[in-house]
Amino acid sequence: MVAVGVMVASPARAQTPVPLDGLFALSPGVCAGGAVSGSFFRMILPTGDANGPFLSNSDSACSDQSVTPLSAGSDGGLVSGSYQPQPAAAFDGRR
Repeated sequence: MVAVGVMVASPARAQTPVPLDGLFALSPGVCAGGAVSGSFFRMILPTGDANGPFLSNSDSACSDQSVTPLSAGSDGGLVSGSYQPQPAAAFDGRR
């Protein structure tokens, strides 16, 4: 019988939890040549894992319609630590 041990270093942790306050900046999502770059959203179906299957979005401009490119909007991304109201026209395709 042979025992094999593996030592894995755990990531460094802050002594005291630090709140995440600020802007989570989004770079514009771009679909080109079958690849996506920047910020995008992709939802895994309940029966899937990181390899899929994914929920399809027929409104996506990408050739892979399981990918939805994101844009930052006027605030530049998602704000944490303070209230960020929703836009007046949350799903306006003209903006």
